[in-house]
Amino acid sequence: MLEKVAKLGKKFYREHLRAVLEPQENGKFVAIEPWQEKYFVHEKAAYALEQGQSQVPDGYFYLMKIGSPYAFTIGKYAKSK
Repeated sequence: MLEKVAKLGKKFYREHLRAVLEPQENGKFVAIEPWQEKYFVHEKAAYALEQGQSQVPDGYFYLMKIGSPYAFTIGKYAKSK
C-alpha cells in the first residue's frame, strides 16, 4: 500500500503540482492525497499532514519537500580542530 501511495503521489506532483508550486513554495512541505487529488502545503511537515488529515480523515498521504527530491535528510558532521 505504501509503495502505491508514493508512486501515485510522485506522479500527481510531477503532472499537476510542480508547475504550480515551484519555485515560489520551495522549501515548504506538501502532503498529497493522490486518490482524491488533494494537497496541503505548509512550512512544517507535521502541519501539512494535520491539514490533510482534517480534510481527508481516512486518506493516505505522500509527503515531500517542494523543490527537493527528499522530505528530510539525516546526517551528521564533524568539526575539525
